[in-house]
Amino acid sequence: MGAWVITALPLGDNTNLRFQVLDAHAEPILAALREGEWEAKRISTGPRFCLSYKTEPASVYEVAFPMPRTPVWNDRVVQAELATGDKKPDTEAELILKSLGYNDETTQSAH
Repeated sequence: MGAWVITALPLGDNTNLRFQVLDAHAEPILAALREGEWEAKRISTGPRFCLSYKTEPASVYEVAFPMPRTPVWNDRVVQAELATGDKKPDTEAELILKSLGYNDETTQSAH
């Protein structure tokens, strides 16, 4: 088609979409955007280095999207639990201490 998106996706809330278009293909692409009621603003012009080893004239355009973006949630974050000093000792640990001859008062002071 002769156009390349050069803005990182997904777009942030205050980020506009930028794309580069070969000047030879610009008019049909810009006409399609106008039909969709999008206004593309020319930002800059310069060469596009193509895989065919040609350097072709191109322009960078920007389209503003006024709608709010859908947030992308990072659900890979592991939520850590904070330890508190109110944790009760294990029953197994209590039984071991009791079998070693420690009484309840010594067990409580050891924790």
